[in-house]
Amino acid sequence: MNNRKEFSPKEIAIFQAVLELFRDGADINSFTVADITRQAGIGKGTAYEYFSDKDEMIAKAIFYHAEQFCLSLFEQMLDEKTVYDRIMLVLKRIETEIAEANCIFRLIQVSCNKSGLGQKMQEIEGLKSVYGLKPDEILGRIIGSDFGVSVSISEYKQEYLMLAVISKLCCYGIYLQKNADLEVAKRETMREMICVGICREIEEALI
Repeated sequence: MNNRKEFSPKEIAIFQAVLELFRDGADINSFTVADITRQAGIGKGTAYEYFSDKDEMIAKAIFYHAEQFCLSLFEQMLDEKTVYDRIMLVLKRIETEIAEANCIFRLIQVSCNKSGLGQKMQEIEGLKSVYGLKPDEILGRIIGSDFGVSVSISEYKQEYLMLAVISKLCCYGIYLQKNADLEVAKRETMREMICVGICREIEEALI
């Protein structure tokens, strides 16, 4: 059964506005409701019909775009036969859709801090089941049939793999942001090294 929430066009406009502000390099801590609604092309009063405050707008926007990014990846992963190919796909998507990928990185970062936005993230933690953002599901899609869909790994190994995989993907996203004009050959070399490193982490953890 599909339990994913359906959003109104105005809610999606807010989510898209937050993404565009990310893409333009705006500081997440300096966003205002006026910034978001102006970007979305709707009035502040209208926005408050759907959201209680700025932090809820940003938190839900991050969840929304992170889910869209992951669902699109899952679709493409169906055509990839190996862990290496799936990791390479993720890395290439990070390169071409850095703003969308950044939503996932922000989700991880902000969820762990004590700011107002961090607290809002934790308050709507239950939305993860609606938005489909389950870390073990993402890990399972990456591991896939290489090791058997029904392969059972301990909880501590699963947590280790999530840390290993996510940390490298996040670091690659940060690396790309700080090296926007990186030469193609250097980017391809770094991508290959990270891909091989993640594959090695997965293989060693599943032995």
